[in-house]
Amino acid sequence: MDLANKEDITLFVEEIQAFVLNNVPIRFGLVPTQLSELSKEQAKIAYYLNKTYGLESVFSYFTGVCLCQAMLSPHMQRC
Repeated sequence: MDLANKEDITLFVEEIQAFVLNNVPIRFGLVPTQLSELSKEQAKIAYYLNKTYGLESVFSYFTGVCLCQAMLSPHMQRC
């Protein structure tokens, strides 16, 4: 999962979060790919948030990223 890719972030925020919020009894893991410097930065942020504040903070952060990307014009890359 590329945490700098809009489609992957959307999948994480919408689909995977739904499993967690609905208490679906499954166990899975996510492996962040580091295809770029931004991917590497996002993976570090996700790891830190999860270890320090828990999974809810990771969902909150990437929900914000997803909303920010939705507001950007096509020629802009980052918030």
